[in-house]
Amino acid sequence: MNQEKSIKLKVVEANSLDPFKSRVRIDKETMNLLNLKLNDCVAVKGNNLAIGRVYEMREEDSGKSEIRIDSIMRENCGSKLNDLVDVFRVDPVPAKAVKLIAAGRNYPSLNTELLDFFKRLLYQTPLFKGNVIAVNLPGEFKIGGTANPLYRSVETEPDSTAVYISNETELAIL
Repeated sequence: MNQEKSIKLKVVEANSLDPFKSRVRIDKETMNLLNLKLNDCVAVKGNNLAIGRVYEMREEDSGKSEIRIDSIMRENCGSKLNDLVDVFRVDPVPAKAVKLIAAGRNYPSLNTELLDFFKRLLYQTPLFKGNVIAVNLPGEFKIGGTANPLYRSVETEPDSTAVYISNETELAIL
């Protein structure tokens, strides 16, 4: 990870459309400083590391040195609202393997067909080992009463870098 070009930003609440989507909203100036474009990945470092895809802030939010992230991203990076976090570009690599466990709830076990379905839904999801991610289920589909079941990555291969889930990733839910 290349942290030599990072910037400190104040954590503020995510936009109403962003929860459960690993989105990081920053302004154009910050994007330019970090040499980022839409959909690039950034690491957000508080007490831990989180990763998200870059989206642009609304124009009225620009120039405030803020980052808009949801509660899952705040949990992953170990921060809370109004904290200062370091933000820097990361280029995740395709994961060879990712192991997930249910985070906070006892979701039913998944058969092979459902696991393949989850893998398609998580395609290109960036993560670090230890991060919580949401599976955004379509339509009326729910697991454990929610359309956004949460899972924690307990193992990634490689394990010391940012990864994303690809078609070749071996996905397991324990």
